[in-house]
Amino acid sequence: RHTTEGLGYEVPLRTGKPKAAQPDAGWSLFVLESLPGVGPKMARSLLEHFGSVLAVTTATEADLRKCPGVGPKTATG
Repeated sequence: RHTTEGLGYEVPLRTGKPKAAQPDAGWSLFVLESLPGVGPKMARSLLEHFGSVLAVTTATEADLRKCPGVGPKTATG
């Protein structure tokens, strides 16, 4: 319903673990959404900008700030 009627926000993936049978199975988004202040939209933005969870988690504060949608509070959190 959210995707067809456009209710203005994405539904978080943190409702349950992704199934391992699917390729990538959404694990990258699942892991990033578990970080404080990171929702579904920001998780997608971080993955598009950095390419992997490892790159996001090892990025410096300055690198995180270069990603669209990441502010100072989220970058330091």
